[in-house]
Amino acid sequence: MIRKAFYGDKVSLNIFSYSTKKHYGHEGYVKGIARVRRTKNKSTYLLYEIDCECGQVLKSIKPRDLILVQSRALESEGFDLFTERMRYFLKQISYGKDTTNKQTLLLQVNAALKPLKPKYKKVIRYRFSLNKDCLHQLSYKEIGEKLGVSKQRVEIIYKLALKELIGG
Repeated sequence: MIRKAFYGDKVSLNIFSYSTKKHYGHEGYVKGIARVRRTKNKSTYLLYEIDCECGQVLKSIKPRDLILVQSRALESEGFDLFTERMRYFLKQISYGKDTTNKQTLLLQVNAALKPLKPKYKKVIRYRFSLNKDCLHQLSYKEIGEKLGVSKQRVEIIYKLALKELIGG
């Protein structure tokens, strides 16, 4: 639990609510801070917007749900969010060796995606934020709009692609 985090701090999510249970234990970066005022007793409290390692942006996160990992991580020299996204993707599919070298990670990601069909690759890249032009994870609906298919079809493609990547 932390009292206050600042923009760019690396935090671990220590929450287990219905809407964010899949993010329990994930690390992320403080992207925004909102001060909320209650009207009844006129007290104020903070809510954070977290850019999760999986690519989603989590809103309305309370300070009690965060653990500080590294202060001002985004300002540290050599930090690259795209590299973090590639590392997360490779960890999820258990592929390659963990490294911080961006070129090696890029080669590993491309090698992992090589056997997939082109549409499957696009869905995986959008869902894991593996495109440089895509700063956050896209929803099934957003991907469907980009590819011209329904969100249900995107979900099916995503699950089939993950199954193929993991080898199941």
